[in-house]
Amino acid sequence: ADIDRAVASARAAFRKANWADMPPKARKKVLLRLADLMLQHREELALLETLDMGKPIGDSMSVDIPSAANCIRWYGEAVDKIYDEVAPTGPNALATITREPMGVVGAIVPWNFPLLMASWKIGPVLASGNSLVLKPSEKSPLTALRVAELAVEAGLPPGVCCASRSWPWKRACRPACSTWCRASATPQARRWPRTWTWIASRSPVPRRRARQ
Repeated sequence: ADIDRAVASARAAFRKANWADMPPKARKKVLLRLADLMLQHREELALLETLDMGKPIGDSMSVDIPSAANCIRWYGEAVDKIYDEVAPTGPNALATITREPMGVVGAIVPWNFPLLMASWKIGPVLASGNSLVLKPSEKSPLTALRVAELAVEAGLPPGVCCASRSWPWKRACRPACSTWCRASATPQARRWPRTWTWIASRSPVPRRRARQ
């Protein structure tokens, strides 16, 4: 499936570490270049946004595309300004907090304001050195797919940012705590009802199975 190829490509790109191990200054340069390219292709992206959404082209030109580019630029500027930390300890200990890339991140974007909400995912995921599999809504995927192409043009290594219109929904909505509940030694945990976590564009929403 398309999504399986996207995940495999993103995982391979992360293992190569061309992006994850890139110096922050270099990652910043790529993200700022991506923001510039989005503004340079403003008319094209606005037309795609209007074609998908049906909103006035003036709104796409003056609001959606500049806002999305500003989001990418903000996270690009933040790349070399977020530092690790030294935690307070006693005189005989040293505790540090190190920020490191986590791996491949999957992000689902809804149909409304598709490019702006995609940028809310693209910016922080790439700024922190991760690889991204972006799933735009099947109703409005065009700008996300185009921005993924522009990211490669900006200097992002191939495979680091993959956009896919397909998604395995049966995997996305699955029992989230059943394994933990079975493994837990506490009787209280075993009495918890089975819970699903719905992976959406905003906050995860727990959903309980109706009692029989």
